[in-house]
Amino acid sequence: MTATEPWVAILVFRSTSEAPDYQAVYREDVTVFPAASEAEARAAALTHARARETIVVNHLGETVVTSLVRLVDVAPVLGGGELYRRHFRDLDAYRRFEPLMASTSW
Repeated sequence: MTATEPWVAILVFRSTSEAPDYQAVYREDVTVFPAASEAEARAAALTHARARETIVVNHLGETVVTSLVRLVDVAPVLGGGELYRRHFRDLDAYRRFEPLMASTSW
């Protein structure tokens, strides 16, 4: 039997509604779980993600559907306090994407 190690999964979800003024909302989940291989990690991540897909009626009576858009990545936990490392080339795009960066002056 192969030993399990901690893995990180990056999942993107979208919430939608047929309500006229509803704007789709996206969320990125970073999830940690044990797996013995990348294939096992991907399968576990997809099972985890599917279990989080929902259909709910909000406080306005609108039906909101949350569904998985994509399993972006799975990777072994890096260790030393780091869970996952992401690289990118366009800092301005990251600022537009990440609301917590909006007030950051560089």
